[in-house]
Amino acid sequence: MKVLVFGGNGLLGKAICNAGRELKGWHMGAISRNSNGPLRGDILNPDSYRDILKDYDAVIDTVGILLENKTYKKSLSGDLSTFITNGIPSLFNPMNKSITYNDINRDSLIKLSNEVSNVGNSLNKDIPLVYISAHSCPPGIPKGYITSKREAEYYMIKLSNEKGGIRPIILRPGFMYDANDESNTRKMLKTVIGSASMFLNWVPPPVSTQSIAIKCINAIDDNRYRGIIV
Repeated sequence: MKVLVFGGNGLLGKAICNAGRELKGWHMGAISRNSNGPLRGDILNPDSYRDILKDYDAVIDTVGILLENKTYKKSLSGDLSTFITNGIPSLFNPMNKSITYNDINRDSLIKLSNEVSNVGNSLNKDIPLVYISAHSCPPGIPKGYITSKREAEYYMIKLSNEKGGIRPIILRPGFMYDANDESNTRKMLKTVIGSASMFLNWVPPPVSTQSIAIKCINAIDDNRYRGIIV
């Protein structure tokens, strides 16, 4: 099995690639726009990856943003004091808005879904396509975040029903953290969100990227998984 992971160099993408290799012995290809390796492609530009898709049996989309700000992921990966001093003010500064939810969370999947569907139909099969969505909209995060995710899900399932060529698999995790890294800001956020989930039913408990990666790999490997599997 050969699996192509968009955003494969990110926090979740790396965990998925590791899980695929370790659990199944699969060939995992990490593709990103900033890659220096042979798998370089921009998910918003199908021309950059169309030919690459033909060599893979399954595709995973881990690309997404929580805020319309390119710097927030770097802030989450830093130490707590830097995050409080510099990170929080910059995250919610409207002047720092440089990307949109619709571009990254919705339109990227729409374009990828169309391309994978075309490949699947040309081979007369449904190619597993995994989309990492979200359980709900976290407190303080603009509604556009979850709206873009739900619209992407809807399009993916609609395309599968009307055109075929893909087996849609949608995961809706809560806040994700790396179980092997207890040194950064995500550790603090994991604790806060975990405590909140104990008292607020609508706040899902945090989950490790490793556990989501395992669910992702198992869903690809089992044809019974289709649609939203949470």
